[in-house]
Amino acid sequence: TWDLSFLALFDQSKKAAGVQDGDEPEGWQDKIPSWPVDRLKAIIGISGPYNLVDDREVFHCRGLHRSLFTRIFEWRDAYYSPTLRVQMPSCAAIKQHFPSIFLLHGTNDKTCPIDSTLFLAQALQEAHIPVATRYYRGKSHSGPILEDLMNTSLIDENIIADILNIIQNQSLERATCQSMCTSFIAETTMVPPLMMELARLANPF
Repeated sequence: TWDLSFLALFDQSKKAAGVQDGDEPEGWQDKIPSWPVDRLKAIIGISGPYNLVDDREVFHCRGLHRSLFTRIFEWRDAYYSPTLRVQMPSCAAIKQHFPSIFLLHGTNDKTCPIDSTLFLAQALQEAHIPVATRYYRGKSHSGPILEDLMNTSLIDENIIADILNIIQNQSLERATCQSMCTSFIAETTMVPPLMMELARLANPF
């Protein structure tokens, strides 16, 4: 997920710059394989849980008990939260290593509410890290990247165009990839609409 990708970028950049915040796990530098952060061109975040401290109760209400949630992250929710990591002192020393950042989110996401992306975008802007956002009206958590892609009648061309443009051009200008988007949609039909609607009823996300 983008959450983990961002954390990997953050730790690798700190390792390269030789800076710390003081809350790192013991021996964290030795556990991180080295890779050239400057070769990363862009990161796409799609409906991510970027602040686990705030999202803990949301996941609890969705069926993941808060005690299990904290155990999964070893009682270090803040450390694994990109929104909070961006606000740490080390960010000023490593932000020049960050690639272009694009955040996409559906407005009807109940699993990871849209506030998760709004607050991360705000934190990035306050840290003077360029970020581009796009919000999709009425889309759920997994709809744009899972259910919708299984049938041409459900696909939102704007979402496909946005992702293709980010991959090819590090941009959210949709016009440049419209022909490729149309071709992709024409070749995608996997599940009948009725079956997909039934699957949505059972999907907890």
